[in-house]
This record gives sequence, structure tokens and C-alpha cells, in this order.
Amino acid sequence: MSWVTERENRFPSSAIQKQSKLTASSNHDQTTNLTRTDIRDLITRPEVCTSEAEAVDGAGFVSEAALEDIGIKQALFARLEQYVDRHTILASNTSTYPMTQIARDMTYRDRALVTHPFNPPHLLPVVEVVPGEDTSAATVSAAMTLLEYTGKQPVRLNREMPGFLINRIQMSMLREIWDLLDRGLASPEDIDAAVRGSLGLRLVAIGPLDICDFAGLDIWARIFDSLATEISTDTQIPQGIRDLVENGHYGTKSGRGFFITLKPGISRLGPTHETAASWRSSNCFTPGESSGNKPASRGPYSRPRASRAPSTITLSLCRATAGSSGTRPQSGATWI
Repeated sequence: MSWVTERENRFPSSAIQKQSKLTASSNHDQTTNLTRTDIRDLITRPEVCTSEAEAVDGAGFVSEAALEDIGIKQALFARLEQYVDRHTILASNTSTYPMTQIARDMTYRDRALVTHPFNPPHLLPVVEVVPGEDTSAATVSAAMTLLEYTGKQPVRLNREMPGFLINRIQMSMLREIWDLLDRGLASPEDIDAAVRGSLGLRLVAIGPLDICDFAGLDIWARIFDSLATEISTDTQIPQGIRDLVENGHYGTKSGRGFFITLKPGISRLGPTHETAASWRSSNCFTPGESSGNKPASRGPYSRPRASRAPSTITLSLCRATAGSSGTRPQSGATWI
């Protein structure tokens, strides 16, 4: 196994004590265009190390991106304390576990916290900052300062809670979407199109609580009273999702999920109706299928071939995990 570190422009080794210097220098122009020389300089900075000790040597801030397994993270954080300065901040990008749990075996738990970005992290600015029960105020302040300095938008949470803030909101939405999909209310592509063309666009400009204020809390209260009992509260994964997972259809990384992908590891946004319908009707497993490549009958996620012209695809995304070099590592971390 190898670790990737960056030797240039690292956070000061005594990060907490020197945060005032960092704050003073954080007013540089973040919008300056990179030159070719800048780019050549940047790509020389990452260095592949052969040990944990080498990777964190001299670091003032360490961001962990190990497999999402509590035992692995607990052991790693306990080991890292042997290699770093007393004031080095140890941060986890876990999507799930509270730092109080991860830091269980650490000696200096005041230096540890969660800094959770979102996929794709180079495009989405928000990073959840979640202190543990023993995290010091100085550690939180230094982490917030560093994230702001790098152009991120840190959001400090006041308490630990499984899933933190955004994943709890996202999972609430996905639970309802999966339920509606399982009940055959709409096709996967129509659900995605509906959300992207309504909530997706609106939430870019105005947050959900701002939306409530704009429409009127009295109106939203009546909507809640009307819909709350109709919305899914299931704690079990819908059978359609379970079938996809059990048949190895994980999405982008396997090449099949709700939609076909160009190839494992590369996803295309907004697949055309023509492609999606053709793939699901002839080549892909659909929920309810027991075996074989072709389903005996259409599952609830299938739909007839669309009669309208396919959409034009103008944007593609390539999944990349920190530490990878064109391939997806087996033990990488994925931001949700």
C-alpha cells in the first residue's frame, strides 16, 4: 500500500498556535488564473510514500481517507499519533462515524475532528466540520481557517450525529425516491430529470429554509400535516435496490446501476431516453429478475422505449478517488 502526501505549502507544523498567521495571509486573490508554470509546479508536489510515518512526517494537518470501516479508522488514528507533532490536527473525511468513536484509542483526542467534503470535492465547496466530544475549540478554529484559506466553505456542526447534516438530508430524500421508484410512480430518468429541473435548480439559488420563509411557514405547516403520513418511513432497503446490489449492479463502478455507464469508473450525466430504455429492456437486470441476462418480464424500473428524440449530452464526469492514478482503488474513500 502507498500513501500520497504533498510536500509544498503544507499547513504549519504547530497548526493551532500559528493559525493567526494563516488568517492574516488568507486574503490573497483566490480567482487568479493558473499559468502553465503554476500547473507544472502543482503536479510535482504530490509524493507517493511507502509508509504512514513517511507520509505524515512534518505535517501540521492530516486528512484521513481510509476505507469506511470503524475498526480501520480507529487503529489508523491511534497509529498516526506516533508519527506527528503534538499539535498536528488529525481529520477524518468519514461520511458516517462520529469522531468521538474514531478517536477512542487516541491519547490526545482534542486534536481530532471530522472534515467531510462532498463528491466531487474539487467542485463542491462545502465541507462539514464536526468536532468530537473532546475536540478543542482551537482545533476547530484552525481547521475552519485552513479550509477557508483553500477556498472551501466550512460548515461547523454544533454536535455529533450519525450521518452529520447533509447525508441525513440526502438519505431522507433517497429513501422517498427509492420508495417511489419501487412503487412504479416514475422511471429513473424521469425522477432524475424532475429533481434536477426543479429542486436542483432552485436550491442552487436559495436554501430550503429560505424557501419555507418565501412561501410562508403556515403553508408549509399545512403541507407537512397533509403529506407526513404518506411519506416513506421504512427502515429496510426497498427490494428493487436490494436486488440490484445482490446482482452486482452497483452503478458507475460496475458499469450498471439505475442507468448504463460508458464503462466502469466513468459515468455519463443524464443518459438519453433511447439508450436507457434500450439497455434496460434488453441487456440489463431489472428488479424482480431471478437470473440470466434478460428479465422474463419487465421490472418496476423498466419503461418502454421513449418516442421522443434522445436528449443531447453535453457534460461528462469521471470519478476519481484521492490517491488513484486513473484506476479506482479497492480501499479508497468516496465522498457522498
